[in-house]
Amino acid sequence: DFSGNQNNGFVYSAKWNAFEGISGGAFKFGGIDDYVNIIDNDALSPKTTEKFTVSFWMKPATFNFVGTSTDTDDKSRIHLINKL
Repeated sequence: DFSGNQNNGFVYSAKWNAFEGISGGAFKFGGIDDYVNIIDNDALSPKTTEKFTVSFWMKPATFNFVGTSTDTDDKSRIHLINKL
């Protein structure tokens, strides 16, 4: 967390690559079970703060994204926000 608010995430299965990315490295996600989990915090809720911004750089290996399901078990989408 570069904001200084200690909303650090826990990385699961993604691999750090210090030579890729925009600024000093990047995580590589394999597309199956790799993710970053941030602990639930009311300070991250748009309902609590009345504002919320998500920012990231992404370089997909393919642009073949399939589906728009809201099913949490569906692995064919990019899941960004689950807290309202």
